[in-house]
Amino acid sequence: MLCNYWRAYDSSVSAFHAVVHAMMAVRDLPAAEKAGWRAWFEHYVFADEAAAAGDHLPAPARGVLGPASQDRTERIRGYLLKSLQRR
Repeated sequence: MLCNYWRAYDSSVSAFHAVVHAMMAVRDLPAAEKAGWRAWFEHYVFADEAAAAGDHLPAPARGVLGPASQDRTERIRGYLLKSLQRR
């Protein structure tokens, strides 16, 4: 298999890894569940207004919905590492 993908400016964060994880976690779900996940991905990731999805919350409560930052990236990375190590 050959695969080309573009690296993010921050090379420690890869959209390709997200695709691989989605293939493992979402691809083989029943159609109704996949439709639900598609809606979540659209709302929180792909929609033009996705970056503003947490704007209705006070800034300290936004967590992963807050603006991109090194701190947010590290918090998400830590969460993912812990959750993947439990399996």
